[in-house]
Amino acid sequence: MQLKQYTFTALATAVVFATTALAAANPEPTFSERPCPKPPAAWYEPLLYQVAES
Repeated sequence: MQLKQYTFTALATAVVFATTALAAANPEPTFSERPCPKPPAAWYEPLLYQVAES
């Protein structure tokens, strides 16, 4: 039983280290060259009118 727990722990640790190493070697870009899309005007125009009225 103890050997099974040791094997599982060693395997889980190896998986964590491997995924960490792969993520460090191939980082995902945190930004893109494309600009952020503008939301539809219906989302923010009512808020602009509320601010202007107050």
